[in-house]
Amino acid sequence: MDEADATGRRRRSPAEGHGTPPLDQDSNRKLFSPRLARVVRWGLVAWSLIGVLILGYLLYRYALRPVRIIVAPLLVAMVIVYLLNPIVSRLSARGIPRAVATILTYLVFLGIVGVALRFLIPAVADQVSTFAKTVPDLLGKAQVSAARRAWKASRAASS
Repeated sequence: MDEADATGRRRRSPAEGHGTPPLDQDSNRKLFSPRLARVVRWGLVAWSLIGVLILGYLLYRYALRPVRIIVAPLLVAMVIVYLLNPIVSRLSARGIPRAVATILTYLVFLGIVGVALRFLIPAVADQVSTFAKTVPDLLGKAQVSAARRAWKASRAASS
């Protein structure tokens, strides 16, 4: 017989459940041993890793490799923007329009970089040319040192 609760809806008996079939006695036993469960877990991890590696390769091959020429400049630009943003924010907080603050900050930054390069390039060029002149001497010393070591090693082996 159907029993109704206070709202008039039919109450289900505990055996009926909520539309799910009754549980069998056998469904409570374990289907996997702990060793098999561990193997299944490692298999899932391995296949997931293989999938991620394939996805990474495809991403590199078809998305990043064609645009690799712009990745390095883009990263440098992102670092510069990240470093200069606080200066632009401070200037705009003092009442300077953000566009003007950005242009001013970039002009000062590029001026500092230009002055630094003006003094660094001649010094580095001088060091490179001095190194290029001393390379034959260094190679000769390295050959003499290697010959001495080989001679000492052959002498020690024959004793």
